[in-house]
Amino acid sequence: MSLDLTQNGYARGRSIPPLDAAFILDAFIASPVDRLARRSTLDSVLVVIDAFPKSMAVLAARKRRRPPFEITDEYDVQDLFFALVLPVVPDIVEEDPAPKVAGHSTRLDFTSKATHLGFEIKHVKSKAHAAKVREEILLDERTYQEHPYIDTVVAFVSDPNQEIPLHERAAFEADLSQKVAVAGRSIRYIVRIR
Repeated sequence: MSLDLTQNGYARGRSIPPLDAAFILDAFIASPVDRLARRSTLDSVLVVIDAFPKSMAVLAARKRRRPPFEITDEYDVQDLFFALVLPVVPDIVEEDPAPKVAGHSTRLDFTSKATHLGFEIKHVKSKAHAAKVREEILLDERTYQEHPYIDTVVAFVSDPNQEIPLHERAAFEADLSQKVAVAGRSIRYIVRIR
């Protein structure tokens, strides 16, 4: 982005007073367009995840007596996630198998080679399942670090019925969001419950 200062009354070759220069720099730094352009892909994906319940609500309450799009299971959540994230992560692909570890292979639901991101999607079905989701994520973490091009795994837990109580979510996310080092490789895990 270039700035033509002659539009603001400054002649070419003249220096800009320090205060004016500071205001110009501040305007560029504070510009919403500039901030949006600097937002990382990961930040953009997390914005999509944080707004996911609102996206679900829009589809559930359609206008003009249209039937609602129902989101009832993990596959529905994966489809909506994929559709919402595709503009942000254009090379995202589904069901990329991870290499076998101890005879067991698990899959990341989505991966992106360009951004080095992997995504695991969970949908909490019941209170009993809510207790198991933590164990599922921990088990999955042991195999994802074997994925050759993934540096960060985002585990998105869709919990529209709040089976995981709101007051427990922050601790759940903090406990499972960490860097894990195995065999000289470091993988960052980010867990979001929405």
